[in-house]
Amino acid sequence: MNWMNVIPIMIKLNYVFWAFIFGQLFASIIFIGWRLLKQKLENTGSIRLIYIFLKLQILLFLIPVVFIAEYVLYIFEQATSNPFIRANPKIALIELVITGMWISGGTFFALRAFFRGRKFKRLKKYASPVGASMKNHLNAICHEMKITQNVQIYCMEGIGSPFTTGGFTPEIYVPSQNYDEVTAKIILRHELTHCIHKDILFKKLLVTVRCVGWFNPLTKLLWEDYDTYSESYCDYSVCEKLGSAGKYFAVIFNTLAGIQLYVTGSMLRAAEGKLEERVILMKKWKLSNFKKQTTAIAVLICLITAAVIIVLAAESGAGKAYEYVFDTTSVKIEDAVQNVVIQEYEGNIYSEGTEIVEDREKSPAGVTAIAWYVEPDTTRCSTSFYRSASSKIDMSFGISPDKNTVSVGIMDEVGNMIFVKGDYRIEHIFTVPKSGYYRIFVTNNGQMPVELAGYYRN
Repeated sequence: MNWMNVIPIMIKLNYVFWAFIFGQLFASIIFIGWRLLKQKLENTGSIRLIYIFLKLQILLFLIPVVFIAEYVLYIFEQATSNPFIRANPKIALIELVITGMWISGGTFFALRAFFRGRKFKRLKKYASPVGASMKNHLNAICHEMKITQNVQIYCMEGIGSPFTTGGFTPEIYVPSQNYDEVTAKIILRHELTHCIHKDILFKKLLVTVRCVGWFNPLTKLLWEDYDTYSESYCDYSVCEKLGSAGKYFAVIFNTLAGIQLYVTGSMLRAAEGKLEERVILMKKWKLSNFKKQTTAIAVLICLITAAVIIVLAAESGAGKAYEYVFDTTSVKIEDAVQNVVIQEYEGNIYSEGTEIVEDREKSPAGVTAIAWYVEPDTTRCSTSFYRSASSKIDMSFGISPDKNTVSVGIMDEVGNMIFVKGDYRIEHIFTVPKSGYYRIFVTNNGQMPVELAGYYRN
């Protein structure tokens, strides 16, 4: 099978590959900056802001923000081009090996999370219904907190602390013991607050982050930080409602003492050893004021801006290196496969008698990937772009099916064209004869429709 026949797939996979790389870089830079500034941000008392930021940080590790921004600019402003949309067999092979290693590691972590999740689901077999009093407390608090989900509650022997799991149907598990009214309400309010904050969902997203970025040690630190601050924010929310931090933490201390289970994706309570840290964070809430929160927001904005600048600079440098490698390896491949001189032809598109189809996609200066479907006796052309005399326009296309001759080249505003012909693969560099506006065009000279995929750089 000719490798040129899979160019469209290669281009998409190549773009995804580099989007993932720079997405991880972008998220990592922001998180490193956050870790360096964590103590100062804590001292502002902006725990809620930190908690929201960590949620955003989880999404940043999953979403290639920089590449999405570039794509938006490409669609609306024609302001960007991306060298990573090109690929050749040698580059594709290297990326395939790296991708294979990444998938292998991600699969291992995903399977580990899956089996841990199954162990947790089996706990339900050993659970028992709670008493009517606890159930009534749950229903009353759900009504008060306007929780419409069908929250289930169970008691279980052998667990040292309450925890919540589940997705659309949260399940609360509490140790099998008798609770007074105050203790029961505090425990339930704590667990239900996690439901309102969507902490269970973000814990599951964190599992995904760990599986996708298993090679990145920062993802483990993110897990630890989110666990700490999600608990702290929950503490604050409950204490704010109760009006008494002392009573709340007394209940927490008594109920959290014991052995804690670890199950991926569950909202297990912080260990007894972290209780002191939670109390300290609670005290820092009182330090918060508008001025300090504004400062914290400004710091986080500056952090994100700096990360954007660094990643864009890194992407630009990597793009130039990538273009050099691509050009070098492409020449070697061309020499090995087809060591011939391609003849250039001249003509006028309007004298060919073919149907002309203008491409509606924008064509910014730089590298542009295309995947065109061209009917027989049809010429398809790009939107126009300006080039000065003696400048170069290079292109590389694969044609499918084989042995179906097409003409590929450039043409000016009045239809004068310079082109080459091929039926398998076309790689050529055109020299612009005079300054003006030009278009890339493809003419199907065969008897069958063709698919042409590759890139041009203007």
